[in-house]
Amino acid sequence: MSDAASTRLTRFFDTHPSYRTSGFLPAEDPLPAFPEHSGLRLLDKAGSQLPDLLRDPGLRLHMRENFWPAHWFEYCVGPEYLSELRLYYVRLAFAASAYMHQLNQPTVTVLPRNIAIPLVHAAHLLARPPILSYDAYALYNWRRIDPDGPIVPDNLATIQNFMHLPDAHGINQETWFIVIHVAIEAIAAHILDALARFVKGESELNGVLYEMAETVHDMNRVQARIPEHMDPMVYYQTFRHYIQGFPEGTVYESERQVTFPLRGETGAQSSIMPLLTAFLKIHHNPQSPMVQMLADMRNYMPAEHRALLALVDALPNIKHQASKRAWNSLIDAMIAFNERHAGNADRYIYQRTDNTTGTGGTPRGWLTDLIDERRAAKK
Repeated sequence: MSDAASTRLTRFFDTHPSYRTSGFLPAEDPLPAFPEHSGLRLLDKAGSQLPDLLRDPGLRLHMRENFWPAHWFEYCVGPEYLSELRLYYVRLAFAASAYMHQLNQPTVTVLPRNIAIPLVHAAHLLARPPILSYDAYALYNWRRIDPDGPIVPDNLATIQNFMHLPDAHGINQETWFIVIHVAIEAIAAHILDALARFVKGESELNGVLYEMAETVHDMNRVQARIPEHMDPMVYYQTFRHYIQGFPEGTVYESERQVTFPLRGETGAQSSIMPLLTAFLKIHHNPQSPMVQMLADMRNYMPAEHRALLALVDALPNIKHQASKRAWNSLIDAMIAFNERHAGNADRYIYQRTDNTTGTGGTPRGWLTDLIDERRAAKK
C-alpha cells in the first residue's frame, strides 16, 4: 500500500517497533517491583498484603488512616519513569477497587483523598480514566516465572492480585484468569507484524489475512484453557466483584474533576479485535447500543493503542483486493474467538445471575451482535 494513511501507519511501526514483537504488551516486561532506593517500595509491600487485608473488616479504616502519602506521585515524572508510573497505577488502581468493592462490607461511595489524589494524577499522566482497567489488570500486571521462557500461561505469574484462590492444583484462579489474557496478547503480536509488513508492501494481502486468521485461532486455543484452573462460581462470587466499575454517585476526594460512571475491567478494552475490525472495515449498526459502548471502551485503552487504532481506521477498504477464501478465513477465526468468549461469559456470569450486564458494563448480547456483524461482512 502506498497511500498517505499507510505511510502514517508505517511511520508508527518504525517509531514503535515493539508492537511487531510484543503486540499490545509493553516493549519490556512490566516492572515487578520498585527499585530498592525508591520510597515507593512501600507500595509493593502494601500490594503484597492486599489479599490478606481484604479479609479484615477494618481494611477501609486502615487505608484511610495509614495508606500512601498523596505526594508520592512526584516520583513518577518524565518518560524515563514510564515503567514505574505503570506499576504505580497498577498498585493504586487495585487499592481503589479494593476499597470501593470490599466483599461482605457495606457499600461506599467516596474514595478518600490519600488514594484518590495520586490515582487521578497517575491516570492523568497516562491519559486514561482513574480506575482499574484491562491495562492495569493484565497488560502491566505479569512477570515470567522463567525469565528466559516464553509468554505462555504456565510460565506467567501476576504482580498484583486481589485474592488468594488456589484450585485443586494449587494454582491461584485469579492469577490464571489474568495470565490467560496476557498470553493471548503475546500471540497477537503476529497480527501487528503482519499488518506492518502489509502496509510496508513487504507481504501480499491474502497471505497476511491467512496469517492473521491462524494467529486468531492460536489465541482462541489459549482462551479455551480458562476452565483448566478457574471455577465459574469462584470467579462470580469473588474476584469478579473487585473488577467492576464505579457507578454514578461515586465521589473521588481529588482536586481534579472525575466523571462517573467509570467502566470496570473487561476484555472489551483489549485492542486486538478492534484493530482487526478497523483493518477489515467491518460495519457496525449505528442503531446498536453496542456502538457507543465499543467507542467508550477505547477511552480505557493506553493512549498509544488508541493512536494506532485511529491510524488503522484511516486505512482504505481492502475488501475488494482480497480473495473470498482469505477474507472469510480471518472473519471466521474472529467469529470463533467471539463465540468462545460469549460462551465463557454465559458460563461464568449469566448462568449465575439474572443480571444482564457484563463485568465492564457491557450489555448482555453485545458479543452476539458482534458475531452477526462479522457474518454480514463475509464475502
